[in-house]
Amino acid sequence: FGKKETYLAEENLIQNAFKKSLAAFKKYPRNTSSDQEPSFKLLDFGCGDGRTLSIIMHIAEQLAKEGIKLEVTGMDPVQEGLDQYKERLVKAGFISEDGNSISSKDNLEIKLALGDENNIKNLPNNFDVSICMFGVLSHIPERVERQKTLEALNQKTLGCFAITVPGKNIFRKRQKAFDEIRTMDAETERMLEPGDLKYTIKGSENLECGKIANFYH
Repeated sequence: FGKKETYLAEENLIQNAFKKSLAAFKKYPRNTSSDQEPSFKLLDFGCGDGRTLSIIMHIAEQLAKEGIKLEVTGMDPVQEGLDQYKERLVKAGFISEDGNSISSKDNLEIKLALGDENNIKNLPNNFDVSICMFGVLSHIPERVERQKTLEALNQKTLGCFAITVPGKNIFRKRQKAFDEIRTMDAETERMLEPGDLKYTIKGSENLECGKIANFYH
């Protein structure tokens, strides 16, 4: 998991998606009782260890000025990442609820869920904005599965969907080397498409297996 916060370009992308989605949220308000605080819902698919927390908190501050609550669902397939996200929340002063699955602070509520692209279908169809940052989509093997993931996220999102993917040259040297290996290994050739990479990364000291298998396209 990356130790860096979001890049400026990512923050601008998220902010633009948020502003456009908020405009639609105001124009077409949901049916809520007069005594119920309106809630703007954000999905962070592939949230990892919480790189986006600072920008999410900034969005919550903007919504608070208009009396709107921000409800965030963060989904990631790796439990270690979610555990590190929870640590960030504790350090930021969030209070845990509902068996630690939900954390809240002021008008911001964050729910973390363990799941991958196959679990998107279990989410509600009412997110005002969805984000998928830092090349998350590229960790999903097979082009058809990446397309299905985009379609599923689109179905769950009422407003804008912000996503970042790696530039075509960022892993060119490593992809070329892996392509050469694939041509010598029939089994590998059947499993992977040109441009795919498989590798392992070292986990934290608390990770029993010590390593995490990873994929990148």
